[in-house]
Amino acid sequence: METCVVDNKRDYQKQLHFFKPDLVISDYNLPSFNGTEALQDAIEFNPEMPFIIVTGTLGEEKAVDLLKMGATDFVLKDNLPRLPMVVKRALLELSRREQDRKNKEELRLLKEHQRQLFQFAPIGISEMSLDGRILFINDFGKYLFRMTDQMMETKTFIYDLLDAKEKAPLKRWLKEEQSAKSNAIILRNKKKDRFIQCTCIPYQNASGDEVFIGVFENVTESVNTKRQLREKNQLWETLMSTIADVVYQKDQLGKYVMVNRAFEDMFGVKEKDVLGSKDKDFMNLGFASELEEADKLAIGTKEHVRSTLTFLNENGGVVYLDCHNTPILNNRKKVIGTVGTARDITSRVKAEEKLKQSEALLIEAENIANIGSWEFTIKGELITGSVGTMKLFGLSLTKRTWHYSVFINRCHPDDREECLKSLQNAILEGENMDIEHRVIQEEHGVAWVRTKGRIVLNENNMVERIVGTVQDITEQRNTHQRLVMNRQLLNEAQAIAQIGSFDWTIAQNILHCTDQFQSILALQTSSIWPNFDNYIERIHPADRELTRKKIFDALSNADEYDIEHRIQLPNGSVKTVRAIGRVKKDKNGQPDHLLGTIEDISDKREMDNVMIEGQEMERARIAREVHDGIGQLLAATKFNLSALDGMPEASRDEQLDKIHNTLEMTIDEARRITRNLSTKVLDELGLEKAVMELCTQSNDLVGLHIDTEFSVGTVKLSENAKRSVYRMLQESINNMLKYSKATKGLVTMKDECDGLLVCVKDNGVGFDLNDPKVKQGNGLTNLSQRAKVLHGYFNIKSKPRGGTEISITIPYENLNKNE
Repeated sequence: METCVVDNKRDYQKQLHFFKPDLVISDYNLPSFNGTEALQDAIEFNPEMPFIIVTGTLGEEKAVDLLKMGATDFVLKDNLPRLPMVVKRALLELSRREQDRKNKEELRLLKEHQRQLFQFAPIGISEMSLDGRILFINDFGKYLFRMTDQMMETKTFIYDLLDAKEKAPLKRWLKEEQSAKSNAIILRNKKKDRFIQCTCIPYQNASGDEVFIGVFENVTESVNTKRQLREKNQLWETLMSTIADVVYQKDQLGKYVMVNRAFEDMFGVKEKDVLGSKDKDFMNLGFASELEEADKLAIGTKEHVRSTLTFLNENGGVVYLDCHNTPILNNRKKVIGTVGTARDITSRVKAEEKLKQSEALLIEAENIANIGSWEFTIKGELITGSVGTMKLFGLSLTKRTWHYSVFINRCHPDDREECLKSLQNAILEGENMDIEHRVIQEEHGVAWVRTKGRIVLNENNMVERIVGTVQDITEQRNTHQRLVMNRQLLNEAQAIAQIGSFDWTIAQNILHCTDQFQSILALQTSSIWPNFDNYIERIHPADRELTRKKIFDALSNADEYDIEHRIQLPNGSVKTVRAIGRVKKDKNGQPDHLLGTIEDISDKREMDNVMIEGQEMERARIAREVHDGIGQLLAATKFNLSALDGMPEASRDEQLDKIHNTLEMTIDEARRITRNLSTKVLDELGLEKAVMELCTQSNDLVGLHIDTEFSVGTVKLSENAKRSVYRMLQESINNMLKYSKATKGLVTMKDECDGLLVCVKDNGVGFDLNDPKVKQGNGLTNLSQRAKVLHGYFNIKSKPRGGTEISITIPYENLNKNE
């Protein structure tokens, strides 16, 4: 026992809360306060705590007041031996009160627990009279029966809360069960939304009345489950009798426990004959052995086993079965049997074989045609391709489905943007794909392919997938490029040679022609092919009928033609062409096509005219020289000879000398003309000295000084080559004398690049090379023609007041020939 002694109010109040005494013994008269104040503080702290006052002078009236205030007892100081007994009695009384308080609290808690348990129990609990009137019901019971507080205030019977069909059975049941201890019945509530199991227990309440304690449980789920189970059992039996797959059950020994109708039909047996038998008792031994092995494997591994088995039917045909064997395990995981199913997959197996054959044929066809097929699924962004597609994109053949980015990355970097754009247009715009692009193949480098795709829409009219093909067009592309290049080369060659070609399809009157043919005839290029009439219309009116006759005579005779005619262009200009044609016959020997060419020979004919004109001018020049030189001298000689008649002898000698001198001059002039016309000087002096003689004569005639430079090797020139070179130099020097007004000139002959370079330069007035009059001059044309005869190259440089330079390069190979 612990005690605490205090002598002042402050310590007393502090120790009440700190020491927490079970009993207080207090003197009434204290130094700073009295017993009444101490009692009040003790009551405020703990009203149940015993408070004993010890005093020597306390009056009786005051003692009664203190007892009324709550003091437990008081002891006079002159009777202190009584104090232990008082303390003991006070503590015993305190203990009794505390125990009563605890008992009451436990009873209260128990009642509250019972109330809550009764009120909030997950089942309905009620007290009912023997005729079924509800005296009391908890909340869950109200909920089960959809009862309201108003219904509780009236006399409500239990059967009023049930379906009408349930009233009579419940009344009868209640009457029968009054003597029973308890029983249960399942009824349906009034709203028919649940089933309720009612259990009524006969009970005598506190008033001594015989009543029922009703316990109500919602068994709707249980009832529905049983009904569903019953329905499922019926469904199972229906399925077993109608399902096309074979279904059976065996015990752990392999004996049949159940088989369905499909089993009976497949194996030609009845269930009653099979039950209790094993496979080998009624099946082919080979098939029975395979089926038993599958059962043993399922039992041994306790896992599902799948296998494909075959057997011969009554017609001798092979039947393929997809068999599934599953072990049946009890609660202890012990195998107690097996369940088996078998599906006839004969049609599928045969279809798969045909599909494999078709795939093999497809692969072979794709290999031959260099083509592949593919399908792009928009949702997963996946492309599934055939073997041909995998090969074209250089992907592994073991994987047939890839993300579309793999295919895009296989495209050539320069083509990827166009490929992505085409794919996006197909998805977003609903456009079909048709694009040519390159793909990068690791083994074969870069290949050209043509990718085509067709969109497939879903029920919402949205693009769901794209199916298409991809074909290797590398060879076609290369062939096309070669054809384009060859066509370009043909067009260039024909443009240079000024030759165009055509193919006239006679029956359709279609004229397939080259660009140069259209250029020569000035035909407009369009998407419509020209016809032969367009060609005839371009022929000059004066030549048209004759040309038409020549061509159609060739068609009639299946012969060739080679004619020259003029064409008149829309701008009024006229060209001369050479037309050559050949007829091509069909299998019946009739003219089918006319193949031909036309060549623009306007320049050639112009040159021919210039050559003829030059020859005429040369003849006129010779005639003038003969007339003006020899003719005048001969006329003077004739006049002097006529004067001799009747002339005195003294004057005759003088006259004869004059005639003699005139004849000498005539002979010299004849020699000069002859020398210019012939190459005798060339034969006598050689090429270099003959050229030097020409330069010397130019100085003598007009005072033009022409220097010469010769640096020619030991190559021997033919006589024809010497004459041609001499004539070209003679023509060049004559042009210099006539037109250049030069004071100096230079003639050069030297070796250069396996050929002879002949160059004539002067410091004369020069001329404009673009002047049409200059291009039409006979002198330059003659020089050009002579150079071409020797397969040489003629070049001229000149500008006004800048002098002129003529250069001719002739290969030595052509200078050695005597043709």
